[in-house]
Amino acid sequence: MFLLALLLAVAWTTDASAQKSEIVLQPSNLLQRAEDALLRGRIDTAAALYDQALAAGVSEWETYKALNNLCVAQYLLEAYEEAVATCKRAIRNRANRWMAYGNLGLALSRLGRYEEALTAFRRGLEVAPGNRHLRRNLEFVERAYREGRRKGVRPVRGRPRSRGIV
Repeated sequence: MFLLALLLAVAWTTDASAQKSEIVLQPSNLLQRAEDALLRGRIDTAAALYDQALAAGVSEWETYKALNNLCVAQYLLEAYEEAVATCKRAIRNRANRWMAYGNLGLALSRLGRYEEALTAFRRGLEVAPGNRHLRRNLEFVERAYREGRRKGVRPVRGRPRSRGIV
């Protein structure tokens, strides 16, 4: 029955130029594509898609998710200043979520801003006291900070691990 109605609708349209289809991705589709790209290691693509989704307008929860994951992408692209700004936006959006604090701490540590990084990790632990990823990264950065104070502060070597993709 549906097929017959579809065929009739197509038959009634006589002007072929009027039959133009356009696929418009909704922000949630963009978020899914961005997450897939991020998980597949296509970081540039993921960052661009998160930016598009945010510009298109997403729900409050999706905004947090897009900002947090964009922060991760920027961190992986070594755009640490951008990652810091994006993580702070995510925290303003949802201060009760630990992941953005953890990602903020990672980006700050890569910039050698250890005291701020330690504060970010500690705030994340206030939200999620038992989180082993935050605790491990806090300890990693504390060690780097102590060593850096003895040798002159410099950015963290190695890469603390992020588990901060929403």
